Amino acid sequence: MTSKHLSNAMSIGTWSYPLALVASPYAAWLTAWMSLGRRPLPSIDDPSGISTAVDVVYYAGGLLLVFFPLAIGGGLAALIHRTTMTGLSMRSAVAELALYAALWTAAISFLRWDPAQIMAWYMD
Repeated sequence: MTSKHLSNAMSIGTWSYPLALVASPYAAWLTAWMSLGRRPLPSIDDPSGISTAVDVVYYAGGLLLVFFPLAIGGGLAALIHRTTMTGLSMRSAVAELALYAALWTAAISFLRWDPAQIMAWYMD
């Protein structure tokens, strides 16, 4: 794998991790809905006891939740590495880092807001 391919892979991981982090509880919830035949409810339907399909999606999302602090730091390091290797202007580098910070802030804020009580069910 060349350094350009590695840089592209790191860039994809950097920008997709916050989106996957937000999507994972919803994927588990939708899988549980399909398994139960109705909407899963917080404090009633335990996510880890519904079906094997829900378990797989639930634990995959759990890994994303556990490693998200490392993903933030790793993504930041990958962005800094990429900006130094490609010679981006300081303005572009700062804009990219600000966008990265905004994406993570939005992802964490949305999970804390929990408009449909899906995180409440997921963390049950």
